[in-house]
Amino acid sequence: MNKFRTSQRLSGLLAFALSGLFYIVVVALVLFWIKNRPVEHPSFNPAPLNLSFAQIELQAAKPPPDLSRRNEVKPALVPPDAAEVAIEPKPEEPQPEPEPVRVEAQVTQAASAPAIQPVSRNQLLDWVRAQIEKEKYYPQAARNAGYEGQFRLLVKIGADGKISEAVVVDGKGNPLLRRSLEKIMAGLKGRDFGQTLESPVELPFEFEFKLN
Repeated sequence: MNKFRTSQRLSGLLAFALSGLFYIVVVALVLFWIKNRPVEHPSFNPAPLNLSFAQIELQAAKPPPDLSRRNEVKPALVPPDAAEVAIEPKPEEPQPEPEPVRVEAQVTQAASAPAIQPVSRNQLLDWVRAQIEKEKYYPQAARNAGYEGQFRLLVKIGADGKISEAVVVDGKGNPLLRRSLEKIMAGLKGRDFGQTLESPVELPFEFEFKLN
């Protein structure tokens, strides 16, 4: 069975090789015939030129063209009226008169700002005293122990009307009372009087813890 298949494959390859060889031979013969075939050149028989006597005389009398003048530049034709036309200047159009510039007087900030109303020292003292009264308290532990004390305070108000500093300067009393008073003073910082002042102000106060 294997021998039969092998013989079939060999016969197929042989047939393919023979057909390829035949194709190559045919192509070679065609190329050889094309290369060696005779080429027929057409015969050239010029037609006779017939001229009459009148044409010959006209060609003899006509002067040959002057080739030297062929490259001359011909002047451009200018219409005769173009040089005589005078250029008239355009009449100037009347310019509109400039509008007057209105200069508005600028009001300075100092002039536009409202005038600072004078504030008395007593008004500031009453206001700061009222702020302290809102925040003061007597520590219950110090009350139960019977502690009392007197302290000196200092409050500074800036020109913008706000409290910039509020501190306990000195005093006599239990540390528990001093610490509670320092908390009260710290809560006053930044309070606004609501009106600007001519200059910063320093206000001293006396504060007393006393049991009734």
